[in-house]
Order: sequence, then C-alpha cells, then structure tokens
Amino acid sequence: EIASLILIICVIQLKQISAGLSVLDDYQRDLIDAYFIYRIKTPCEQMMKKHDKDEYQIRVDKLAALEKFTRGVYGVVQT
Repeated sequence: EIASLILIICVIQLKQISAGLSVLDDYQRDLIDAYFIYRIKTPCEQMMKKHDKDEYQIRVDKLAALEKFTRGVYGVVQT
C-alpha cells in the first residue's frame, strides 16, 4: 500500500520534471544539466568555453532557464 503510493508520487514527479525539461531549448537544457542535473565542477567556466559567452551572460541565461523550467513544471502562476 505505502510502496504503491510512493511509486505513484515518483511517477508524478518524473512527469513534472520531464514537462519542465521539455520546454527548454538545447542551450537552456545544457545549462540546467551542468548546474543542477550533473552538478559538474566549475559549471560556469565550462559553459563559457562551450558556448563562447561571458560569465555574466551565462549566469543570466541560467536564471532564465531555471525560471522557464519551473514554469514548465508548475505552470504559469498568475498574481
């Protein structure tokens, strides 16, 4: 009974995460992967080299990607 409920919750969370990732373009997905999925060492420096962008732009783009991912997971919240 409890194991079934845990499995259902995990499936729901997996679907939400998949929905969040599906709204990202390749560059945004790369940023999310580097910072939050694979948690690589020095993600900013690696992304700067890979995408030929400066540190400020990587950080701005990371925040935008994270916001887009969050909206994909939870939907648009109206205030």
